[in-house]
Amino acid sequence: MTAFNDMLSELAAMRAQESSDHLELGRVARLTMMGAMTASIAHEINQPLAAIATNASAALRWLTRTKPEVDEALAALRANRRRRPWREPSDRGNPVNIQKGQSRESL
Repeated sequence: MTAFNDMLSELAAMRAQESSDHLELGRVARLTMMGAMTASIAHEINQPLAAIATNASAALRWLTRTKPEVDEALAALRANRRRRPWREPSDRGNPVNIQKGQSRESL
């Protein structure tokens, strides 16, 4: 009888451990997903900012040359205006398909 009670106690302890492990696995999965979402959001924020900084830096280099390249600097600064991850209200319902080799200015 004692052996049977020991087996039941051991089975109960194993089930409790299994339940605890399952809860821990769920917590780890949620934390992993949060980490992936955080990295994705950080990329979505940093990538456009890096592009803006690069274009502004290029514009400064063109303007500080012996003979300033004003047109090139303006083109670099205007490129920042085209980098918008959102759509203007007037753009809704009017998707634009840019063909290979076609520039945005020609649309």
